[in-house]
Amino acid sequence: MLSESFFNLLPESSNLILIIAGIAFLESLAFAGIFVPGVALLFLGATLAGQQGIELNALLISAFAGAVLGDGLSFIAGRYLAQPVRRMPIIRNHPEWLSKGETFFARYGIISIVIGRFIGPIRPVVPFVAGTCQMKPLAYFPLNLASALVWSPVYIIPGYLTGVAAESISINWALLIETLIIIGVMLLIFSTSHKWLTDNKHSLTAPLVALLTASASFSALLFIQTTQTLQKWNQDTFSLLHPTNNSFGHLIKDIAGLITSLGDSLLVFSAGAVICFWLYRYSSKTLMFTFAALLVSGKAFNSLLKIIFANPRPPSGQHLSTFSFPSGHSSAASTLLFLCAVIFAYGYATPSRRWIYLSAACIAALVALSRVVLGVHWPLDVITGLIEGIIFAAIFRLLLPRSESGLSTSNKGKSQLLIWLACLCSGYILVSAFS
Repeated sequence: MLSESFFNLLPESSNLILIIAGIAFLESLAFAGIFVPGVALLFLGATLAGQQGIELNALLISAFAGAVLGDGLSFIAGRYLAQPVRRMPIIRNHPEWLSKGETFFARYGIISIVIGRFIGPIRPVVPFVAGTCQMKPLAYFPLNLASALVWSPVYIIPGYLTGVAAESISINWALLIETLIIIGVMLLIFSTSHKWLTDNKHSLTAPLVALLTASASFSALLFIQTTQTLQKWNQDTFSLLHPTNNSFGHLIKDIAGLITSLGDSLLVFSAGAVICFWLYRYSSKTLMFTFAALLVSGKAFNSLLKIIFANPRPPSGQHLSTFSFPSGHSSAASTLLFLCAVIFAYGYATPSRRWIYLSAACIAALVALSRVVLGVHWPLDVITGLIEGIIFAAIFRLLLPRSESGLSTSNKGKSQLLIWLACLCSGYILVSAFS
């Protein structure tokens, strides 16, 4: 049979792990990665691994190792073999490969090591360019390791889950379509308002509108929670997102358990202390105290709302002693991430700010989703927690001085802060994974 012949051609488990490491290596290697459709190949390999029941940890480690090795060799080649590489015929015939990487590195500096890893055409060139610019290895390799630690799950887990769940997942399509329509309308509103705001010349218009919109949404959610207007949607969506207790469900929960640690109070306040030290060094005491006050106020406000509403958690989360509404992890992660986004985005042009805020929003959304997946919060709990963070970040942006030189000019300082935060978060997640 044709199908049997096809499955006989599939690599064995041990070989597949090596193949994924090789794909990650080639996709990260200077210039070679331009020709390798890494995203598609990694997704396919991860899907096959999920179908074969290969351990996810082994898969993540292999992709991580391949990416680190490829980027590391690219950096060394740029540092010590730049001129011979530039004289290669294929490089001389395509000068745009290097020019795009050099422009990207010049624009974002050391931060490009992190964000460049997730941008296909730039990814295999930035490490080489960093080497040619004589970036210090002690600055490059910690960022390389930390970003690869994030890159590996982002590129591997979707395909792996597709393979594992191909025949075992059951979906309430009506509820899914209803939810997607709501999300689509929200994105349309966001896109339209965002265009108007970015075209507006008044710098404080955007945070003011964000504050008013978030406050109105927050008030509406409090009303909905009080009147139980969306109780059925809340329960149905929880059932859709909370996995069953089979092997696939346990895998999803393990992943969610790592993501949710980004909202742990210990990590949030440790990261907050690092940021306060950085603000004291590069900006001002006033801004440091403002940041600290908003971060602490976010936690206190969330705790107060929990007591006022006293909403019970879902049945699977009632072993926790605190109330459910709103989600503390979602609120803490959202507040920290959006406050950080304000700091990093300050002084950059609109396209760069957009990517910074979008990155913060994606991570905050993953933390919020993890709380529902783990079965300890209802969907409305985490949505409200996310909006809390937007409110406090908008207040922070409105309180910034008109010209904050420490935030607008110190790209080197921002790169240093990013390294500190990346190392802190990566270490915390690793400890959580093995504890």
